[in-house]
Amino acid sequence: MLCGSIDEYDRKGEKKRMILFFSGTGNSRHVAMNLASMIGEANAADMGNMIKRGERRTFKSDSPYIFVVPTYGWRMPRIVDDFIRECEFEGCKKAYFILTCGDSIGNAGKYVQKALL
Repeated sequence: MLCGSIDEYDRKGEKKRMILFFSGTGNSRHVAMNLASMIGEANAADMGNMIKRGERRTFKSDSPYIFVVPTYGWRMPRIVDDFIRECEFEGCKKAYFILTCGDSIGNAGKYVQKALL
C-alpha cells in the first residue's frame, strides 16, 4: 500500500486499484489507508495535496476508482467536486464513493451523481 503515489503498478507490473482521498481532519485518510491495507493491492493518493499544488492529472485504472471524502454541509466538499471535474479518468468508467460523516451524508449522494456527469 502506498500513500500519495499515483503509480498504478506494483513491483511485479500488476495493476493496482486507485483510491483517491481528501481529508480535512484525518478521518477520511484513515478510512482510505485501512481500505488500501484490506484490499492489499491498492494505491491511496491524497487529493488534498494535489489540490494545494494546483495539480490536475489524468488517472488510469482498469479497476473501479474509489473516492474517500468527508461530508461537509451534507455534500461532498466543493473543492473535491471541482478537482474531480477538472481531472481526466481513463480506463474503467466505474467509481465507488465512500463518504465519511458524523451523523448523516444528507444530500451528498446527489452531488456525487452530478460530479460524475
